Amino acid sequence: MPRALRNGFLWAVDAVTGRRRWKQRLRPRRPRSYGQFTSPTVADSRVYVRSPDDSLWAVDAAGGGRRWQRSYGRDTWSTPAVGDGTVYLGSNGWNLWAVDAATGKERWKQETGAAHQSSPTVAEGTVYIGSEDMSLRAVNAATGEERWRLHTRGKVNSPPVVADGSVYVSSQDNFLYAVHT
Repeated sequence: MPRALRNGFLWAVDAVTGRRRWKQRLRPRRPRSYGQFTSPTVADSRVYVRSPDDSLWAVDAAGGGRRWQRSYGRDTWSTPAVGDGTVYLGSNGWNLWAVDAATGKERWKQETGAAHQSSPTVAEGTVYIGSEDMSLRAVNAATGEERWRLHTRGKVNSPPVVADGSVYVSSQDNFLYAVHT
């Protein structure tokens, strides 16, 4: 069941027939002048998505009902990542957030000093995220404490990929970095 955000609504579409299964209104009554720039994330029978008014929503994947919504003001973020019952997201407001996936309550917030256009990746208790300050960060998923940081020569806006004990990320310096975790 692919999902897409269109006209301020989150839609669930049957993959075989193409018919709409449900839709959930995510936009405010007075939408801002720009649309959606992130993708939804599906985990544990929920869809997590940023709405055009910079709220994070948890929506029931089967029926489209809202489970919870949390507003972050005007702090546009990356596509959320989900791991071990926590939703992680980066922001232009120089923060990395961890939110309880079931309730929407903040678990921790790390002020990184850099904007995050990169979407986070979660693997084996670590959150990896690139940033505008030309670095890749590895953060403890439970506490938000930074474990290490790799400096590059360009902004890191691509989402990191973790495979076979390494994290891979590209940078605007035209290099692909591989770091053994």
